[in-house]
Amino acid sequence: TWSEKLEKYGYDLALPDEECVATEDVLGFNIFGYIAFGEENIENVVSDAIFAGLNNWTSELKYRYENEPKNKYTSYVIQQNASNFIQMAWGKTHKIGCGAMVDVLRPFISVIFFCSYQPR
Repeated sequence: TWSEKLEKYGYDLALPDEECVATEDVLGFNIFGYIAFGEENIENVVSDAIFAGLNNWTSELKYRYENEPKNKYTSYVIQQNASNFIQMAWGKTHKIGCGAMVDVLRPFISVIFFCSYQPR
């Protein structure tokens, strides 16, 4: 389920100058940084960043995660370094909110893409 509250938490956590309101210990958070050089279209860069972030997180399943038939987040699963995707889409997680922040300093465009999820 999409959560505007979790989307706001994500922005609060990603903005270091702002007061953080995401103090709930049941909140999980994934972040992905992306930099484009020489691209003029900001919307394309943001779209590429979101795609790259989601692809990065989901690729953990193919390249790092071995089947866990009990569907439990165990120390064995943690050792496989696949927690970014697994925690967002697995177990008790049922709320998610994502967003992207853009900084333009030509010729660079940087994007921070994040997703907050609950419970973790």
